[in-house]
Amino acid sequence: MPDHDAIDAIITASVRARRGAADHPDLVEVAAALVVLGAVRLNLDQTEARLLNTAQASGMSFDQIAAIFGLSAEAALERYRRLKPRLDVPAAPPPPPLPRRTTVRDEPSRLRRPTVDQPIWDELDDEDWGT
Repeated sequence: MPDHDAIDAIITASVRARRGAADHPDLVEVAAALVVLGAVRLNLDQTEARLLNTAQASGMSFDQIAAIFGLSAEAALERYRRLKPRLDVPAAPPPPPLPRRTTVRDEPSRLRRPTVDQPIWDELDDEDWGT
């Protein structure tokens, strides 16, 4: 399962870093693993809800389903009620808004890049300095 492998790789890297054997994983990689985990969880919840629908349609009672899960019938029914709305959740939620990028106007003047008309340092020669 590639998703699980990616998540496991981040966890393993973090464990190695805490032991001093490697650098900590990049925050972007950790964030990506959390996003993947959410998608895996949604997929698993949707699969379980569909399987519970199939079990009911096949004639299984919640007592039988509960026995398989090691739950009470009430707990199995509550689990199903919690999972059923997840069937309507899209597999890929809309991405979060991108962070605001700074513009030239936001940068202090000393950090601004020269405009097209201004030569950059490497383009200046002795004539430009009057020598």
